[in-house]
Amino acid sequence: MKKQESEERRQEFEALVATGMSVAKAAAAVGISTSTGFVWAQPSRRPARKGARKTMRFAQLVPRTTVEKQMQLEVDGVVIKVESTFDDQMLARLIRVLRGAS
Repeated sequence: MKKQESEERRQEFEALVATGMSVAKAAAAVGISTSTGFVWAQPSRRPARKGARKTMRFAQLVPRTTVEKQMQLEVDGVVIKVESTFDDQMLARLIRVLRGAS
């Protein structure tokens, strides 16, 4: 099969699957094997097309451990009670101020 024919079949196959047609029926309709259809249907296994742009994706990382109860810190004789929703930058600034005050 020529490269151009293959690309045309792939596009036709993807269009059929996008309409809700099963992979097996779409594969039969464009004249490819069902196994090839399943490979083409999986985005992670599709070969990159010429000129195709790769999309960069980002994920927000959230720590799994959190302070669930109130904590108490002592800095130079001063007790600081910290709730679970504390702002870590604010706490760091407060500790710097307390250390500078003594």
